[in-house]
Amino acid sequence: MHVADHGASLSSEVAVRVVLLVLLVLCGYRYVKPGPSRRLPPLVPSSAFIPYVGSAVQLSRAPLRFLRECHEKYGGPFRVRLMGKDMVIVVGRDDFAPVVRNKALSFMPASEEIMVNMFQCDTMVPEMRGQDADGNPVDAAHPDTLWHRTHGQYGTCLRNRDAVADLTERSFGRLKRSLMRLAPGREADLPEKVDLFSWTQKFVFDAVLHTIFGDCDGLGTSEEVRALFDEFDDAFPILGAGLPSFLTRLAAGKQLAAYETLVTRWQRMILDRDEQGMRDASKLMSERNGFFQRQFNYSTGSNGKVQARGALIQAKFHMSLLFGGYANTAPSMFWLLYYLARDSNAWQAIYEEVQRELPSVPLDGTDGDSIRWSSEDLDRLKLMDSAITETLRLANGASAQRIATTDTTVTFGEGASARTYDFPAGQNVLLVGIRGARANDEVDDEEIDGDGDKFRFDRYASGKPPSGARHVTPFGAGASMCPGRFWARNVLKTALALVMTAINRIDLDHAAGDVAPDFDVSRIFFGVYRPVGDVPAKLHWRTPANAAAR
Repeated sequence: MHVADHGASLSSEVAVRVVLLVLLVLCGYRYVKPGPSRRLPPLVPSSAFIPYVGSAVQLSRAPLRFLRECHEKYGGPFRVRLMGKDMVIVVGRDDFAPVVRNKALSFMPASEEIMVNMFQCDTMVPEMRGQDADGNPVDAAHPDTLWHRTHGQYGTCLRNRDAVADLTERSFGRLKRSLMRLAPGREADLPEKVDLFSWTQKFVFDAVLHTIFGDCDGLGTSEEVRALFDEFDDAFPILGAGLPSFLTRLAAGKQLAAYETLVTRWQRMILDRDEQGMRDASKLMSERNGFFQRQFNYSTGSNGKVQARGALIQAKFHMSLLFGGYANTAPSMFWLLYYLARDSNAWQAIYEEVQRELPSVPLDGTDGDSIRWSSEDLDRLKLMDSAITETLRLANGASAQRIATTDTTVTFGEGASARTYDFPAGQNVLLVGIRGARANDEVDDEEIDGDGDKFRFDRYASGKPPSGARHVTPFGAGASMCPGRFWARNVLKTALALVMTAINRIDLDHAAGDVAPDFDVSRIFFGVYRPVGDVPAKLHWRTPANAAAR
């Protein structure tokens, strides 16, 4: 009996092992067997060598060279594997349009990834997807989900110059106030010595924060909020890398702690204060606050778990909006001031345009508070608009991501040179319009023809749009434009006009004036480059009387 039991036991073990072996073979076949036959862009070989990481190390080491060499080798779109993702990268100017026109390639899934990875906000929670504070479906009066209503705002509040009229006039008052706070006192030594990028960040941050959110003093002083925000902002290359959450925490724990401090303050402000702690908030923010208040049944002093969770989600959306309004605007303003400071003729020409086209605004605080520069006023600044476009062309480090929502086919090129590829649902596509990322195989393009590396402030004064990466230039053109582009350009115009009204000229440190600071490519794909280091400068302020008279 013992022998028989032992034999039965052996038979059972053998059977289990056979079953496990069969399962292992089937699983192996599942991942090794070729998938459905698809026409995909060529895969960069280095992407196949290192599991999960793929080409991430090679790309981060010398990003522009990597992109340029791949474009030169493959002549069109190519694939890389980056941190577990299969990514089609498109860098050719003429290859952007087929991606932008394809309705199956959407930014919406990419925006959800951004909210999850960068702002630690799970957009799939029931409250964002069509349930009210009690877990019931959103009623017929509000058929759209909170997620879609929140994003739908951008179209109505930011879609054109008329829509941003309120934000533009609010920006004027806040920028003027911010600039006057930075102005030296009458007894100060002049010219004033500053680090130009740091000075620009202070100038822009305070104005953007209060233009959007009003008097949100529950967050702390502007200096405290900016310090926490900058701490968090330093982690964006890590947050955007798509690392597993435990590695992200390990690499950016301090930065995420700063972020959590800010969103927790915002959460308490939303729940504990009248008007959610945002007196005099913009129309954009007031409408958004109303969405959340209705969905989560907020009232002053709310302390329920559902309300607390809703307020935390809302606070994270506020942080994403602050990032969108500030993170590209500050470096854009820095480079605009930097390039104009190096070109006295450009500075003078634009200053004269400001004098000619804009209503005079005293900056000494005695009167003129009722004067605002409108979108119509700013639209007359053709030379300044050209200088902004030229600045963005030179300092552009942006990309635009799309994700296939269904299987789709995309054709690049025409005629005999046309290439057709099959993109499966879930395929990531990255449009990269960065200067220096393309091979020199295109003509009639200021990026590579003639003086493409030089700053020419009047290059686009005739109204001609950039012929380069127009679909992915910050505040640029095409169907993938930043939804806040009209307001962003108005902020830059208002800020520069106020600076020129208050400051006669900016002298750069001799070394900085001769050689431009390097771009910080660690933030490549995230927007306008920041400078590596800072630029010492001297600000020659006008006297209050001269500023008022212009």
